[in-house]
Amino acid sequence: MEIRSDLELITAILSGQINDYRFIISRYKNMAYSTAYSILRNKQEAQDAVQEAFAKAYNSLNSFQGKSKFSTWLFRIVYYTSLTKYQNTKYQRISVQFEEKDQLDRDSAVNDGLISLHEKDQIKFLHAAMNQLNPEDKLAITLYYVEEKSQPEIAELTGWNLSATKVRIHRARQKLDRYLSHVLSGDKKSLL
Repeated sequence: MEIRSDLELITAILSGQINDYRFIISRYKNMAYSTAYSILRNKQEAQDAVQEAFAKAYNSLNSFQGKSKFSTWLFRIVYYTSLTKYQNTKYQRISVQFEEKDQLDRDSAVNDGLISLHEKDQIKFLHAAMNQLNPEDKLAITLYYVEEKSQPEIAELTGWNLSATKVRIHRARQKLDRYLSHVLSGDKKSLL
């Protein structure tokens, strides 16, 4: 089966082949979920944001002009949808929600025996530190260190200029450093 480009799929969808949108969803669902989860830190909220973002993208597909890559256009929709959802719910949250990810890490460690107790503690502290960051800083750190995107790629994806991207990554790393300094003292260097 021939793999169609994003532009070919969009053209087909806009000409009435709406079932082809499933290929777009399949192609970008992991990126969308990863982005939403990095902001919302809650599995259900991230899934809701992704679903909402895909619906917004579908409804706005005719406004995609092709000036940037489709993935960049979609990323921005997911990003802003997640950010709006975060801002609408942040005052309703009572505690930091990183237990789901921490549980996944623990389950994985039990299953394959690769992560020691010390490393699991480090992961827990790192998640707690990440949750101290605002959504934009969290996203910058996640894209740079977890997704391994370059600074120019992050600038393109988020719409920030390159110097703002560099500053945001640097400041977010400093915030993580300060938080971890208070919590971990000597173990901090192995995390950063």
